Amino acid sequence: MELQSRIIAAATATALSTSELVATAKVLLPTINSPGCQDQLLDAVRKVAKTVQDLLDACKISGVEKPLLEDLNEAAAKVTAALHDLIGYVKQGPEVTQTAVPHAATMEVITESTRHLVQAPEPSEMIRQAKILAQATAELVKGLKSEAEGVTDKDLQRRLLAASKQLAEATTRLVEAAKLCAGSPQDPARRQAMRDAAVNIKDLALHSSLEEEKLSRLKKLESAAKRVASASSETVTAAKASGPSNSNQGAQGNLMEQCKIVIEQLGRLITSIKQTSTHPHDQVAVNQLIKNCEEVIYPAEDLVGAAKAALPTVQDQQAANRLRESTGNLSVAVGELRSNLNFMREVTTTTTTTVETALTVIHTVERDLDAFRTAALNGNLVPLPGSTSGPDPSSKLQNTAKELSEATVQLLNASSQGDGSFVADASYGVAQTLQELSSAARGVAASVPEDREAQIRMLDSARDVANRTANLVDSVRDAFGKQGDPAYHSHLVDAAREVAAALNRCLQCLPEKNKDYGNAIRVVEETSAKLIASVTITPPRSNQSVTEIQMQLQNAAAYLNEAAGDVVTSASSTSRETITGVAEHYSTAYKGFVESGMQVVSAESEPPRRQEIVRGLQDVSTASHRLLLLARQSHGQPHAPQMKNQLTAAARAVTESINGLLNYCASSLPSQKECDNAIRRIQQLRPLLDTCSAPVNSRSYYESLDSVLDSSRVLGDGMAGISNSARYGQNDEFIQAVRNTSAAVQALIENAAQAAYLIGISDPSSVEGKAGIIDHKEMTDAVNGIQEASRVMTSNKPPATQQQMLQAATVIAKYSHTLCSSCRTASSRSSNPVAKRQFVQSAKDIATSTANMVRGVKTLDSNFNEQNRQECATQINNLLRSINELSNYASSPEFAGSAGQLSHGGRKVQEPIIVSGKCIVDASSSLILAAKSLSVNARDPSAWQALTSQSNNVSDSVKSLASSIRDRAPGQLECNEALENFHNYMRYVDKASLAATSQNLPPRKENSTEGFYEVTINTSIQIINTVTGVREAAKNEAESLGHRVSQMASLFQPLVTDGIGSASRAPSSRDQMEILSHIRTVLESAVQFVEVSKACGGNPRTRNLHGDLNDSADGLVEAMRELAQTLEKVQSEAGFVKTMIGNVSAAIGRVDQRILGSEESFADYQTRMFRTIKEITNSTHEISEKSLSSPQELGTLAQNLSGQYSLLSEDSRGAQGSCSSDEVSNRIRSAIQDLGHSIIDLIKVSGSVQSNPSDTYIKDELSRSSKLVIEKISYVLSALQAGSRGTQACINAASTVSGVIGDLDTCIMFATAGTLQADDDADRFADHREDILKTAKALVEDTKTLVTGAASSQEQLAVAAQNAVKTIIQLADVVKSGAASLGRDNSESQVLLINAVRDVASALAELIYATKSASGKSQNEPAMIHLKDSAKIMVTNVTSLLKTVKTVEDEHARGTRALEATIEALHQEIRAFDSSENDGRLATAEELLRATKPVTQATYKAVTAGKTGKQDDAIIAANMGRKAVADLLLTCKAAANSCEGPATRNQVLSAGRDCALKFRELLHTVHQILTRPEAKNLQANLVPMTQSIAQAVALIAAAAENMKDADGWVNPEDPTVIAENELMGAAGIIDIAAKRLRELRPRRDVNYRLESQNMNFDELILEACMAITEATAALIKAAGSAQAELVQEGRVSSRPLYSSEDGQWSDGLISAARTVAAACHNLCEAANMLVQGHATEEKLISSAKQVASSTAQLLVACRVKSDSNSPSMYRLHTAGNQVKKATDNLVQAAQESLDASRERTITLDRRRVGGIAQEISANEDILIKERELEEARGKLLALRKAKYGERASDDEYYGYGGTASSYSHQSETKITETRYTSGPSGYTST
Repeated sequence: MELQSRIIAAATATALSTSELVATAKVLLPTINSPGCQDQLLDAVRKVAKTVQDLLDACKISGVEKPLLEDLNEAAAKVTAALHDLIGYVKQGPEVTQTAVPHAATMEVITESTRHLVQAPEPSEMIRQAKILAQATAELVKGLKSEAEGVTDKDLQRRLLAASKQLAEATTRLVEAAKLCAGSPQDPARRQAMRDAAVNIKDLALHSSLEEEKLSRLKKLESAAKRVASASSETVTAAKASGPSNSNQGAQGNLMEQCKIVIEQLGRLITSIKQTSTHPHDQVAVNQLIKNCEEVIYPAEDLVGAAKAALPTVQDQQAANRLRESTGNLSVAVGELRSNLNFMREVTTTTTTTVETALTVIHTVERDLDAFRTAALNGNLVPLPGSTSGPDPSSKLQNTAKELSEATVQLLNASSQGDGSFVADASYGVAQTLQELSSAARGVAASVPEDREAQIRMLDSARDVANRTANLVDSVRDAFGKQGDPAYHSHLVDAAREVAAALNRCLQCLPEKNKDYGNAIRVVEETSAKLIASVTITPPRSNQSVTEIQMQLQNAAAYLNEAAGDVVTSASSTSRETITGVAEHYSTAYKGFVESGMQVVSAESEPPRRQEIVRGLQDVSTASHRLLLLARQSHGQPHAPQMKNQLTAAARAVTESINGLLNYCASSLPSQKECDNAIRRIQQLRPLLDTCSAPVNSRSYYESLDSVLDSSRVLGDGMAGISNSARYGQNDEFIQAVRNTSAAVQALIENAAQAAYLIGISDPSSVEGKAGIIDHKEMTDAVNGIQEASRVMTSNKPPATQQQMLQAATVIAKYSHTLCSSCRTASSRSSNPVAKRQFVQSAKDIATSTANMVRGVKTLDSNFNEQNRQECATQINNLLRSINELSNYASSPEFAGSAGQLSHGGRKVQEPIIVSGKCIVDASSSLILAAKSLSVNARDPSAWQALTSQSNNVSDSVKSLASSIRDRAPGQLECNEALENFHNYMRYVDKASLAATSQNLPPRKENSTEGFYEVTINTSIQIINTVTGVREAAKNEAESLGHRVSQMASLFQPLVTDGIGSASRAPSSRDQMEILSHIRTVLESAVQFVEVSKACGGNPRTRNLHGDLNDSADGLVEAMRELAQTLEKVQSEAGFVKTMIGNVSAAIGRVDQRILGSEESFADYQTRMFRTIKEITNSTHEISEKSLSSPQELGTLAQNLSGQYSLLSEDSRGAQGSCSSDEVSNRIRSAIQDLGHSIIDLIKVSGSVQSNPSDTYIKDELSRSSKLVIEKISYVLSALQAGSRGTQACINAASTVSGVIGDLDTCIMFATAGTLQADDDADRFADHREDILKTAKALVEDTKTLVTGAASSQEQLAVAAQNAVKTIIQLADVVKSGAASLGRDNSESQVLLINAVRDVASALAELIYATKSASGKSQNEPAMIHLKDSAKIMVTNVTSLLKTVKTVEDEHARGTRALEATIEALHQEIRAFDSSENDGRLATAEELLRATKPVTQATYKAVTAGKTGKQDDAIIAANMGRKAVADLLLTCKAAANSCEGPATRNQVLSAGRDCALKFRELLHTVHQILTRPEAKNLQANLVPMTQSIAQAVALIAAAAENMKDADGWVNPEDPTVIAENELMGAAGIIDIAAKRLRELRPRRDVNYRLESQNMNFDELILEACMAITEATAALIKAAGSAQAELVQEGRVSSRPLYSSEDGQWSDGLISAARTVAAACHNLCEAANMLVQGHATEEKLISSAKQVASSTAQLLVACRVKSDSNSPSMYRLHTAGNQVKKATDNLVQAAQESLDASRERTITLDRRRVGGIAQEISANEDILIKERELEEARGKLLALRKAKYGERASDDEYYGYGGTASSYSHQSETKITETRYTSGPSGYTST
C-alpha cells in the first residue's frame, strides 16, 4: 500500500506540474522574448522533468513488470525530448522556428564536422569526422537534386544541379584523401590534403544553400534585435521611474540623455525589423537592419553604463530593482545581438553587394526627389506631421550636407586603400546620409509653400547632389581593385569634387534664415566693393576742417568698436529683437565709419596716402565681414566648440584694424594715438565679462590665478611708467608704458573671465561640461599655425627667403605632429569604428603629406630655384587639403563635448569677480584718458589728480579681484562635506560591527540578499571608476575637483547602507565581520584620499603631494576591489550568479574594442590566451565534476570562470589589434564572444544546480553546457592558431624540445649510475662520430633558417621550427647511441657527452622562445637583440659539442674538455639566473640548505683535480660541479620567490650568484693548472678559493636562517610545537565525536567516508579521550619546558622561595598541570563507563567541562611569566582554544543527545481527587530535587575549599629544582558527611 500510494502521489505531482507548465506557457507566450519570462518557463520545464524522474524511480522500486516499465521508460523519453524541444524554442525565440529552413540541419552537421576535422589533432579523429562529413554531404546532394526536380525555373534548376554535381565531386576527393591518410596517418601532406578537401566541401555547401543560410541567420538577428528593443524600452521606462527618487541628478540627467539617444535609434531599428520581416529577400532592407543594429549597440552599452552609474543613488528600492533588472537584461541582449550580427555579416557583408545596395538606395532617393518635385509643382508639398516641432530644416540640411561631404572623403580614402570592408561601410554611409539630405531638402522646400520657385530650386539642387553621388559610388565600384591606376584615382577625385560643388549649390538655395545679419553682411560687401573702386577715383574734398574730420573719424571708430562688442555679447541671446537691433547697430556704425574714413581720404592730397587709408578701410571691412559671418553662424549653432572665443577674436581683429587705420591717418601726437588705441582695446574686453558662461582659454583655475597676479604686477609697473614718463616728458617711454598697461589689462581681464567661469562651473548646483573626444582648441591653434606658416612659404609678395622657408617648415612639422597626436587620441577615445578608422587615416595622410613637404623643403634648401619652390608649394597645398579635411570632419557635433551649464548659484559666486573686472576696465580706461591729457600738457593739475585717483581705483579693483578669485578656490567645501559624511558613515559601520560581534545584527528587509550584493558590488565598481577623475582633478583641474568629489562621495551612502544590508544577510558571522571590516577599510582609505586631494586642491604646484595622492588613490581602489571580491565570493557561495553573468556580458562587449598600437606582439597575447584557456578548460571540467560530488563549491568555481574569461577577453583585444589579418582578427573576436555566451549559460545552470543539487535534469543540462564550452574553446584555439601558425609551431617545438631535455636528463641519471651501455658490445664510438658531426652541422643550418624566419612569414617560421625540432631529436638520438657505445666503464665521459648535447637542446629551446617573441618585430626591438644573443649561444654550444665529440675518447684531453664545457655552461646558467624571467617556483629554507651540500662536495673534487692533475678527476669535478651549481642557482631563485621582504630576497640572490661565480673561477684555475705546465704555482690559490666558496656557502646558510625567521619557521622538536599539534589533533577528534553524538544515539554503528568517521560511536569516544590525554601530556611537557626556558633566561630563579613571586608562579604552574592530569583521568573513566552503559551523558559533560577549564588554567599559568606575544605562546594559546572549543562542542552535542533521548510521557487523571494527588506528587518530586541540587552544590563548594584552603608547609623550597617529594606529596583531606549541621549544605571539612 505504501508503494502504491507513493506511485499515485508521484503521478499526481507529474500531472500538476504539467498543468502548471501549460498554464505558464499560455501566460508568458506574448512576452517570451523577455529573459525573465524565459527563466520562469524554464523553471516550469525543470519541474516537470523532476516529477517525471520521481515517477520513474517510484515505479522501479515497486517492482513493476518489465514490459510495463519499458513502456514507461519510452514514454518518459518522449516527454524528455519534447521538453528539450521546448527549451530550444524558448532559447532561440519563436521567430526562429516559424520558418523551416531547407537543409539547415545538414548544413549545421557539415559546418561542425568540417570544423572538428580541421582542428582534430589525431588522424583517427580526422577520419571519423570525414565519414560524418561525407554522409552529410550525400544527404545534401540528394536534397538538392530533389529540390531541382520540383522547381519550374530552368535557371534555378540548372544551378541546383550544378551545385549537387560539384558537391559530389568534392565528396569523392574527400573520400580519396581520407583513404590515403588512413594508409599513412603520420604524413602531414596527406592530412593537410584531407583538411583542404573538407574546407572545400563546406564552402561549396554554404554557397549552394547561401540564401537559406542568410534567411536563418536573418531570423536570429531579428529575434536578437527585438530582445534589445524590448530590454531597451524596459530600461528607459525604469530610468524614468527612478528619476524622482535619484539623489544624484547629474547621473540621472546623463541617464536620461542616453535614453533619448537610444529611443531615437530604436525607432529606426524597429522600422528595419518590420521591413525585413515582410521582405526578407530585400537586400536593401537587410543591410539597413544590419546598419541599424550596429548603430544601436554602442548607445545601448552607454545606456547600461549610465544606468549602473545612476543606480546606487536611487532611493526608491522598487524603482532601483526594476532598473537593475532591466539593465542586466539589456546587457545580455546586447551581447546576443552582437554575436548574431557577426554571424549575419559572414553571409552578407561583401564589398560588391554592399556597394550595389548603396546604389539602389541612391536611386531610390532620386525617385523620391522626383516625386517631391512633382508634388511641389502641384502645390501639394506640405510639412510632414511632427516636423514642425523638430529641428529647423535649414540647420538639418546644413549639418547633413557637411556629413555627406565627410562621407565622400571617407569613401575616397577607403577606395585608395583598397580595404573592402571600409569601402562597403563608406559607400553605404554615403547612401544613408544622402537619404537624410533628401529628407532635409524636402523639409526646407515644404517650409516655404508660398515660394514655388524656391521649392523647385531646392529640390532640383538636391536631385543634382543625388545624381553626382550616384556617379561617385558607381566610379568607386568600377575602381575597386585598381588602386594603383592613376587614371581611376583622378576620375574619383573629379567625381568627389562634383559632389562638393553640387552640395555648395544646394546650400546656396537655402532661404535666408537670419535676414538681419544677412542684410548687415550685404552692406559690408557692397561698401567694400565701393572701396575697391574708389582707390582709383579722387573723391571730392569736404568743407570740414581736417581736425573736425579726424574727430568725426575718432567718434565713428568708438561707435564701431562698441558695436563690435555688442555683436559678441548678443551671441548667447535668443531674442529676435536683440539680434535685429545689434545687426542694425553694427551696419549703421560701419557705414558711418567708412563715410568718415572717405572724408579723410578726400582731405588727403597725396595719392599714396589716400590708397593706404583705403586699404585700412578695406581691412576693417574684411574684419567686419568675418565678425558678422561668425555671428550668424553662432545663432545657427550656439554650442559649437570655441564659438565665443572665435567671436571675441574676430571683434578684436576689428579693433586692431581700426587702430591701424587711425594710427596712419590721424594727425594727433603718437602718444595720443596710442592712448586712443589702448582705450579701444580695453573697452573691447567688456563683452568677456558680460557672460562668463564659456571658457576663454585653456588655463586651469590656479594658472588663471597666477596669471592674474602676474598681470597685476605688470599693470602696476605700467601705471608707474605712465606717471614717470609723463612727468619727465619721455615720449617713447610713455607710449611703451601705455602699451604695457593695455596689454596687462587685457591679460588680467581674460584670465579673470576664465577664473570666473571655472568658479561658476565648479559650483555644486552647476552642471560640469563634458570633454569631447578631440581638443578643438588645440586643433584650431595647430591648423591656424600651419596655415600661417604656409602663407609665408607660398607668398610671392614678397617671396620668402631660404631661412624663412626653413623656419616655416619647422613650424608646420611641429603642428602636424600635434594634429597626428590628436587624431590618435581621438581614435582611442571614440567607440565608433568608422570614426576610429577615419582619424587613423587622417593622421596617416597628414604624416605622409608632411614628410613629402619636408622632403621638398630639403630639396629646395639644397637647390633654391623656382622649380623646386613650385614643387614645395604643391606639397604644401596637399598638406593643407588633408588638414582641411580633418578639420571639417573633426568639427562634427559627434566629437564635440557638451558645454557646462551655469546655475543661479554659480552666477552668484561669479558676481564679485565680474564687478571687480568691470571696475578695472572703467578705471583703466579713465586712467589712460587722463594720461592722454598729460601727454599734451604735463603740468595740468586736474589731469594729475584724475590720474592718481584712477590709479588708486585700478589698484583697489585689482586687489578685490585677486582676493575674490583666491577666496573661492573650487573643491574645498565639497571635500570638507565629504570628509564629514565619511566619518558619520564610519560610526554607522562601527555600530553595525558591534551588533554583528554580539550576533545581534538583524537582517535588512529593504531588499533581497542577492539585491544587496548586486547593488553593493555595482556601487564599488562605480566608485572605482570615479577615483581616477578625482585624482586627476586634484592634480591640475581644480575647477572639476568639487564635482568629482561630490560625485564620488554621493556613492558612499548607498555603499554603506547596502553593504551593511549585505552583511546582515550574510550566512555566517564570520562573513558579516569580514564584509563590515572591508567597508571600514574602504571608508578609512576614502578619508585619506579626500584629505590628500583637498591638500592638493588641483594646484599643479603641489607636486610634492602627488606621490601621496597616487598612493592613497591606489589604496582606495585596492580596498574597493577587496570588498567587491569578498562580496562576489560570498555571493557565489550562496548560488547567486547575476553579477557573474553581468561581468561576462561586459567582457563580451569589450571584445569589440581592439587595442591598436600596443607594444606587445601577437605572440605575447597568444601565449597568455593559451594559458588562460587552459585554466578555463580546467575550471569547466571541475564544474562538471563538482556538480555530482560537491554542488556547494560550484559558486566559487563559477566565480573563477568569470574572472578567467575577463582576462581572456582583455588579451583578445590586443590580439585583434596586433593581428596582421582582418579575417583572423574577426575569427578571434567571434570565437571569444561565442565562448562568452556559452560560459554565461554554464554559469546560469551551475547556479541552478547549486540551488537544486538533487535535480538530475539540471545536472544533465550542466553537462551539456560544459561540453558546449569545451567546444567553443576549440574554436578559440583554432582562431588563434590560424593567426600565428609560425608562433604556434614554435610553441609546439619548444614543448617537444623540453621533452628531449627530460629524456637526456634521464640518460644522465643512467650514465651516472653506470648502467648506460650499448646493446651490441662490438659497438664503438667511432661508428657514431661522423653521424654526430653531420647532424650537428645540419642543426646549425636549421638555426640560421629559424633566426631569419622571425622576420619572415608565419609559414616559413613554422617550417623552420619543425625542421629544427626534427634535427635536435636526431642529434639527441645519435649522441645517446654514441654515449652508450663508450661503455659503462666510461660513465663520466658518457655524462660529459650527454651534457654537451643537453646544452645544445637547452640553447635551442631558448632560441625558439626568442624567435617566437621576436616574430614580426623590427630589427631595433629588444626582442630581436635577445634573439641574436640566443643564436650566438646556440652556435657556441654546438661548437662545444663538436669539440667534446672529438676529444671524448682522448684520455689526455677529455678532462680539460669537460672543464671547458662546464665553465661555459655555468656562464649560461649565471646569465639565465640574472635574467628577469621567473617560472614561479618556490623553495623552503631547508631546501636551500640542502642545495649547498653538493657544492661543498664538488669543491672538494675540484681541489683534488687541481692537485692531482688527473683527467678523470677533472671529469668528475666538472660533472659534479655543473649539476651542483645549476641546482643551487635554481633553488636560490625559487627561494627568493618565497621570501617576504626585499632585503632577504636580495641576500639570497646575491649569495647564490657569488657562490656560482667563485666556483666557476675555481674551475677556471683548475683548467689552467691542467693545460699550462707553467701554471703549477696556481695550486697555492686553490685553498683561498675554497675558503671564499665556503664563505659564500655560509652567506647562503645565513640567508636561509633569515628566511626561517621571516617565515615564522618553527622547530618540530620544540615542546610547544608538539603540544600545539597534539592539542589541535585532540580538538579535531573531539569535533568528530560531537558531530557523531548529534547524529546518533550511543553504541550504534554507522559507516562514514572520512577515516576518523569509520569508527563506531564507542570507539570514537575512546579515541577522543586518548587524543585529549596525549595532547594534555604534551601540554604539560611544554609547560615544564617553558619553566626551564625562563630559568635559563634568568627571568625565574632555579630554587625560588614559596613566599616569593617566582615560587608562587611555580606553585600555580604545578597545580594547573596536576589539575589537567586529574581532569583527563576523570574524562577517561566517564567515557569508559559511558560506552559500557554504566554512566550517563551528564558525567561525560561534566568531565569534558573540567578538561576545558583545567587546560585554560594551565595556559594562563604558562603565560604569566612568558612573553605573551612570543610565537610559542601564541601557538599554545591557539591550540588550547581549539581544545576548549572542541570540548564545548562535545558538551553541547551530548546535551542535545540527552535532551533528545528523554521522552516525557504524562498520563493525566481526569478525576478530581486523582488530579490533586498527581499534583501533590509532582510538588514532592520538585522539593526532593531542589534539596539534592543544594546538597550537590554544597559538596562542590566544600571540595574547592579543601583544595585551596590547606597547603603543606614543611617544605620551604619547592618549584623548579625542588625535591621529588615536592611533586609527589599530596595532603589528604577527608570529607565527613553530617546531615543537619550548622553548615548551610550539611557538609563540613576536617
